[in-house]
Amino acid sequence: MKAIFSFIKNSNAITSQSIELAALSNFCAKKQGFQTIFFGDDDSLKEFGSIEYNEKRKLNNDLSNFPKCFWSISKLIALSMMNEPCIHIDMDLLLTKPISDNFLKNDIVCFHDEFFNQGKRQEKLKNLFKILPNNCESIVGNSYNCGIIGGSDIISIKNGIKILLDFISLNNNYIDKINIDNKYSIPTALLIEQIWLFQIFKSLDKEINCLVKVENFNNDYFKMWYETGYIHLITTRKYHTKDEITKIIEKYNIKY
Repeated sequence: MKAIFSFIKNSNAITSQSIELAALSNFCAKKQGFQTIFFGDDDSLKEFGSIEYNEKRKLNNDLSNFPKCFWSISKLIALSMMNEPCIHIDMDLLLTKPISDNFLKNDIVCFHDEFFNQGKRQEKLKNLFKILPNNCESIVGNSYNCGIIGGSDIISIKNGIKILLDFISLNNNYIDKINIDNKYSIPTALLIEQIWLFQIFKSLDKEINCLVKVENFNNDYFKMWYETGYIHLITTRKYHTKDEITKIIEKYNIKY
């Protein structure tokens, strides 16, 4: 199976640290047997070009059609360009052990659910935006972590992503205005990618399969990293582990 990575120079800043971590994430995926593909816009293809991905491709959509606040849109466009089973891996997620073939055979997979993070935040997003794709209307809006997302049913994945991209393109300016009016304090990308997308998948009669289980973020997340071998360096964790990342890069002579 292919493992794909992506980046756009939009609200994301490309730094030496992000390139270093991307190189390590790619190295780990290849070590676990994945063929890797990087998808990017012109800027990120140039910046990440020295990393030893098996293949590099340019994202084929006009990004101006989508909300600027949707900083992670590259992963959905990248998935929509694939014609075979695959997973997208965030560049701050490290695979230090293989993912089982049985798990990868599932139609739709993700990293974990976020049932620990339901409730008030989702209700706030619902009340602020007052819109959602038609496919979502009768589906409970649970959040799923997309550090890993993909699966074996690439047709349904592409279909679900098309429904979502058509919707957010149609409501591009409205979504950005809500985000700006709230001083960028709301997780709009989470609503689009982690809630709406999975509601759409469920409306297509797809089961969501999670790689790991996290019942309580504060108590379980660090424990999960050590027990499973799947390390997601979210938020400030990537900065706290910078020295360790650099040592691993040097130890294995990882090029970037």
